[in-house]
Amino acid sequence: MNRALACFALSLLAACSAQSSGPGEATSAFRGTVELGECADGAPDVQLVRGNAEAAPGVIAAVCGNLDAQNALTLSKGALAVSGDWLARAPARVGGAAFVNGNLRASDQVTIDGVLHTDASNLANVTAASVAAAGTAPSNPLECAQAPVSAEAIARIEANGVIDMGDALTQHSETASVTLGCARYRFSSWGIDNDLVLHITASTVIVIDGNVRIAAPVHIELAPDAKLDLIVGGTLQVDSALSLTGGSTWLGVGGDLRLAAPVTLDGSLFAPRSDAALDDTLDINGALFVGGLRITAPLTVTALPGSEPGCAQLL
Repeated sequence: MNRALACFALSLLAACSAQSSGPGEATSAFRGTVELGECADGAPDVQLVRGNAEAAPGVIAAVCGNLDAQNALTLSKGALAVSGDWLARAPARVGGAAFVNGNLRASDQVTIDGVLHTDASNLANVTAASVAAAGTAPSNPLECAQAPVSAEAIARIEANGVIDMGDALTQHSETASVTLGCARYRFSSWGIDNDLVLHITASTVIVIDGNVRIAAPVHIELAPDAKLDLIVGGTLQVDSALSLTGGSTWLGVGGDLRLAAPVTLDGSLFAPRSDAALDDTLDINGALFVGGLRITAPLTVTALPGSEPGCAQLL
């Protein structure tokens, strides 16, 4: 076999192995249609890592620092809790109560369907059902000793057994449609430079030790009854469309969030130690729990049953 033919054979073998890996094997890259195991009928559910700790009743958006809202903020049928200052420089609508432990400064119209808990004295642009002292704010979603998505928490998750995918998505440069099995998968990092679709059919956990950079469309599609726990140990930088739809996704982020492209999430975003910058639209059907929050594009959070952002202990 001459050198050129040998190189061609090796490249063909690599392509085949990347598309047909079994659930216990790591791949070097994803391209085309990829099947990584199946979810057998009657098999026990994969243990998820999302916590079941208490949440403040009705709170669907919690900000552990300051909220700088330079664009529209809409919360449907749920309450907002802010431990720092709320600077409302664009219209805001809260479908439940609002708890503001810091200052509330509204230079645009703010409408709160429930009780506003604040010590602010200037409420010229604020309409609320009634106003009460800030001391009645619920503490639970804002004071969580075990809240961070940390390296230690990720280590505990991986100690329970994972399928190590290594650098399979660190430099993703070819279009791929990937179906994940009912398992826990570990990746070192994500660097997405071409279209990626992930199909989740039942209970699945994805742990990413490092950073996630999305520079091409990523669509994570869940079956109606499926559940996905997606844990990012580092930063989440979104520069192209990201959607996590269907079923229920629990997205935990340890580092900062930079969203510069549209994001849609059916589930909960849990990043209580992250400074989040939203420079494009974020649409959540579920709950939001972040550290500091700056929005320059519309943010919408729509309440779903059982979606309050409680304190989660990563298993």
